Amino acid sequence: MKKTGIFIVTGIFVGWILLSLAYLVPTGRIRTHITESLPLLESEGENPYLMEDYKGSSLDNYTDEIMLSIAGFQSERPFYKAAMLAEQKNTDAEEPLRWLKCDLLNEGEGYVAGYSRYWHGYLVFLKPLLYFLNYSQIRKLNSLLFGLTLLLIAIAFARRKMWLGIYAEVLALLTLFPGSIPSSLQFSACFYIAALAELGLLWKYEKLEEKGWLGFYFCGVGMLTSYLDFLTYPVVTVGIPVIVFVVLCPKKWFDCIKEVIIYGISWACGYVGMWIGKWVIGTLVVGENLFADAVGSVKLRTSGSTDYMDLSIVDVVGRNMDVLNNAYGKMIVIAGLVVVVIALVVTAALRKTIDYKKVSLLIMLSLLPMVWYCGTANHSYIHYWYTFRDLSVTVFAIAMIPEMLVQLMRAEKKG
Repeated sequence: MKKTGIFIVTGIFVGWILLSLAYLVPTGRIRTHITESLPLLESEGENPYLMEDYKGSSLDNYTDEIMLSIAGFQSERPFYKAAMLAEQKNTDAEEPLRWLKCDLLNEGEGYVAGYSRYWHGYLVFLKPLLYFLNYSQIRKLNSLLFGLTLLLIAIAFARRKMWLGIYAEVLALLTLFPGSIPSSLQFSACFYIAALAELGLLWKYEKLEEKGWLGFYFCGVGMLTSYLDFLTYPVVTVGIPVIVFVVLCPKKWFDCIKEVIIYGISWACGYVGMWIGKWVIGTLVVGENLFADAVGSVKLRTSGSTDYMDLSIVDVVGRNMDVLNNAYGKMIVIAGLVVVVIALVVTAALRKTIDYKKVSLLIMLSLLPMVWYCGTANHSYIHYWYTFRDLSVTVFAIAMIPEMLVQLMRAEKKG
């Protein structure tokens, strides 16, 4: 536990240093490139759909505009303090595009406001990128990186001959509405964190297990999620790699479930510890209490009500699942269930003596998004149009059952 605490504290200081260095990037060219991006953002609107009538295909230009507004703002504070406050120019209108115009084009009256409750670690990448590229060009670069990441995942699965794992990955990816990820900076962080965590296990699981590093691994994934994400669909960053771990783990069911609990707690410690660390170091560095706004936001987002209604878990889960209650979503569900049923029938026909308890562990992990929705009812209900992506963990867990059966049969054959 002591080592974990040191690991988290070290991550907090590294995060602050990296963010402070990002604030040393001159804003002149950044502001020029953001100004070049305004016509595109204005023409698309705040939440354009990539697929007509499919809410899940919506982009989040609204939040991307906030990210650009913070990245391009020229703070008058020292860089190491500015990094903790994430200031931007605001107006009375709740329209980030108008904030950008106010700051960059001097349109209308504005005021300086901070957004200090998040780390905004994405600025470590976004500020240098904006120094060289505009928003449209960053989207294109993101598309290339997105494609390369998918290729690496496919290669990693193929290297282990986990062909049904590739199938499960495709279904989980479809649940994310993949076309929207390269086009929205807001949606990119959790995808890349989950993908890199998954790749790390597929390539180096045995070494991580042998060295006893898996606890730190999941803790680091949680810290990175807190550092980069805007509270979009963070469950994928723990759910996807934990599912891969369960399929790869050769141990018995009871030992597996103990480790899943340990690694889940490790992720949570990293996630929560990194977030609290931002408020602590920010308060110390800036000399202002950053806890009040942060704690108030946490209380609101984890509450069981909105301004106009009390929420039940059925309300929250139902609203998120409704995004996939269409032909597109039903196609994903059917494609997954058909393969699962076939795999179970074939396994039974071969009369294999398989420990089906490990399969039940995947079913339990498929419920992770529901647990998250219970804990973040307000946020998950209001922002259902992107928090529904946590359900990709449910799809991945169920779709990985056939691959789990294959792995168990291989283990039986070797045994």
